[in-house]
Amino acid sequence: MNIIYFGTPDWAIPPLEGLVSKGFQISMVVTQPDRLTGRKKNLTPCAVKSFALEKNLSVLSPDKIKDLDVFKTIKQKNPNLIIVCAYGQILPQNLLDLPSFGSFNIHYSFLPKFRGASPVQASILAGDSTTGISIQKMVMKLDAGPILSESKPIEILDSDTSRTLGEKLSAHSKDFLLESIEQILANKQPIEQN
Repeated sequence: MNIIYFGTPDWAIPPLEGLVSKGFQISMVVTQPDRLTGRKKNLTPCAVKSFALEKNLSVLSPDKIKDLDVFKTIKQKNPNLIIVCAYGQILPQNLLDLPSFGSFNIHYSFLPKFRGASPVQASILAGDSTTGISIQKMVMKLDAGPILSESKPIEILDSDTSRTLGEKLSAHSKDFLLESIEQILANKQPIEQN
């Protein structure tokens, strides 16, 4: 199983860590480009890039994921599966269609509730008592693809902030992604969202 993993912030590290620890072949990690940070404006890699480099994984950090050269580079890796977790750019259709087992996104809410880039914050703002993780097959409409699997509900404490809740969801996503990959390999068919 040859996997290309897309992710950027620290919340996207645990699922990647799970894949590495289980011995999956991660042929490439795709992240956002290094950014200028701090008062001195030092060029700094994102959390996922730093982790991937520590693990000696190949890293690609394109400015625009839709560039044809980026597609050609990824296509050369011949992925069986693409996994995305908080990457930060919308993947074009040619990338979504590339892997033989498909492209799947780890989303930190039960879809279709709280689609978009800030589901963790939205769960807290809505006053929800629980949330969860959805693994969905990616389509060109944001977070609208069919659902492969959903985690057990994860409690939102009164003391939770977006940071602490995001860390909780991220930690749960490590093992949940591995279970979901077993379902992908068993050819479980995702269910269309309502």
